[in-house]
Amino acid sequence: LYIGLCLVPWINLFFITNTYSIKLLYMLYIICGNMALFTAHLVSIPQVKIYNILLQFANLKPKYTPIVNLLFLFMALKYRRDKHISLKLDIERNTIKFMMHLPCISVTTLFKVRIFLNQYQPPKYNAKFEVRIQKHSHSTSELIIQKKTNCLVLQLPGGGYEVGFCQMYRKSAELIHNKTGFNVASLDYRVSPNKYPAALEDALEAYQFYQKNYDEIIFSGTSAGGNLALALGLKLQELQIKLPKAMVLMSPWTDMAAEGSSYKEKMYIDHLFSVDKNLKFDRKLIFKSGYASGDLKNPFLSPKYGQYDNFCPVLIQVGGDECLLDDSISIFDKLKKFNSKLHIYPGMFHSFQHIAPYSKEGKQAWNEVQEFIAVL
Repeated sequence: LYIGLCLVPWINLFFITNTYSIKLLYMLYIICGNMALFTAHLVSIPQVKIYNILLQFANLKPKYTPIVNLLFLFMALKYRRDKHISLKLDIERNTIKFMMHLPCISVTTLFKVRIFLNQYQPPKYNAKFEVRIQKHSHSTSELIIQKKTNCLVLQLPGGGYEVGFCQMYRKSAELIHNKTGFNVASLDYRVSPNKYPAALEDALEAYQFYQKNYDEIIFSGTSAGGNLALALGLKLQELQIKLPKAMVLMSPWTDMAAEGSSYKEKMYIDHLFSVDKNLKFDRKLIFKSGYASGDLKNPFLSPKYGQYDNFCPVLIQVGGDECLLDDSISIFDKLKKFNSKLHIYPGMFHSFQHIAPYSKEGKQAWNEVQEFIAVL
């Protein structure tokens, strides 16, 4: 797409000559210039100065804009700032950050695109598994079944308790199934405007339902889903019900009170939840879910404050640039005595495993999940 934008203006010069083509050409120049500025975010400060010089040249000599943009692309590849991160992920995370800083976009507005996110799309590539819909009292779960097995992964999707089960987590369910060979049940639990403990009740009911048919169950939870997985574990511990065999938590949201230092330290660099660097830190800028009610330090809302006894092994993955980094570190301190594992991925953003599963880092994370489950 980038190279195409660079070439199209030249192609238009040869094939189109009317007034509209000139306007289109000008628009393409602007797009290319903006793409170039965006690319500058990938490189270090000395190269940005060179970018500015080239951009000034392009403004004086518009016909050379395609050449300038190709130079931008070359420099971004050669001199980009974080070479320890794959190019695919680097572009992806900066694209996300760029979008999140647009005036019309916020985390809240993204959560509100429920209809689009929840549109069902059948599995591709001639999938050999069956998908069943299981209804519960106030929720439903989508169950991927390929063969008779005694093992199940109960996936608790994220979404800040604001958006329900969506297509992204359907793809993750397929990925979990392919990596483990287990059946996968993805729970579409109640979210805001429903209040606590609606989601916890849904998760407990679903877990007890699947316990009747499966000997071994593993929880997989991302973000708010990680919060719910830990809260459910605490509830099972309280009710003296058998815990799952293990948990896999990706960027778990364990502290709704947001007392970790990373909420402040990472606020300007977090690619998904970051704010403008000119804004002064204010706790009001931190996302609050409409699901939460009462004391935010309630362990069933903020598992960080829970007491863990005879818990199951837990794999925790988190990005090094996340506001929620301390949420993972603090909960790991309580869980490490149960053969748990914490992996901090440098430079990674929130839920990168789901957003970019086929990047180098995404593949590494999912392979780690596969290895963790294989040795249980």
